[in-house]
This record gives sequence, C-alpha cells and structure tokens, in this order.
Amino acid sequence: MRKEAWFGFSFMAVVVIAVFWMLPAPSQMTNGHLGLLMLAMIVIAIMLGFPTAFTLMAWDDVFLYVLLQREPGDRAGSYARLTVQRAFAVMNNDVLISIPLFVFMGYLVERSNLIGRLFKSLHLATSRIPGSLAVATLVTCAIFATASGIIGAVVTLMGSSRFHRCSRPGTA
Repeated sequence: MRKEAWFGFSFMAVVVIAVFWMLPAPSQMTNGHLGLLMLAMIVIAIMLGFPTAFTLMAWDDVFLYVLLQREPGDRAGSYARLTVQRAFAVMNNDVLISIPLFVFMGYLVERSNLIGRLFKSLHLATSRIPGSLAVATLVTCAIFATASGIIGAVVTLMGSSRFHRCSRPGTA
C-alpha cells in the first residue's frame, strides 16, 4: 500500500482513538453522542481526501453495525433493510444513466476542438475589453452549457479541457 494511504489510515486511527477517549463509556453513550461521532469521522475522512460517496457509505455501514449491536431487535433490522432498499433504489434509477452520456457528448465536442476555437475567437473579439479572458470564458461556458444540456458535463470538461491554454490575442 502507498505511503499516503498508510498515513491517512493511521491518522484516522489516532483521531478515532482520541474521540473514543473523550466520549463517555459505550454503555453511557446516547444517540446524540453517536451522531457527533459519526459527523466527526465523516468530516475527518473527507478532509483526508477519501471520496465522499465511499466515505458516507463506509461510515453508514460501520454505524449501522454499531446500532445493530446496541439495539438488537426489529428497529435496528428495519434500519438495515432501509439502507439496502435505498441503495437499490438509487442504483435502479434510469435517469442517472444520462449523466455519463452527457459527459461523453461534452468530450466529443471538446475533442473536435469546437470549444477551443469558440473560446479563441471570443478571446480575440473581446481583446480590447478589460477582463477579456474572464468574459470569453464565461460566454464560452454559457454557450457550451446550453449546447450540452447539463452543467455537470460543462464543469467537468472546462476543468480538464485544453481550451484555456490558448495564446494571447494577436499572437500565433
């Protein structure tokens, strides 16, 4: 495993030990204490750079296990069933398939250099205006968002695109 991962997991272990040391004994913990502990662990994991979706999923499973140990019975089992049903409902959502397709369409437009040429022409057209780079970027993003249909694709592509590496207006 990489050095960064070892550092992250060891730092997380130190924080977990410190939090458990400061909290009351497990027999005296209330649901409020568990909620604060869960919030602290999620914030720490996200600050360490773990992906948010996997962080939320992992801590949900950890604290669901804690709940099942603390409250054996029908209530804890209903929480477990609810977690599984919610995960299935999200994965079964047909609308979410459009997001990768919109991003793919944006990559096709970006790879065809339409956005780069649009940005360069707007940058040249607004070269006499103060802040022409910002104006050209905003107009290009607005046109691209209108053309692609979803803002997430535009944000993804503008962040990874080569369109912003154009030369100064008037130079080759």
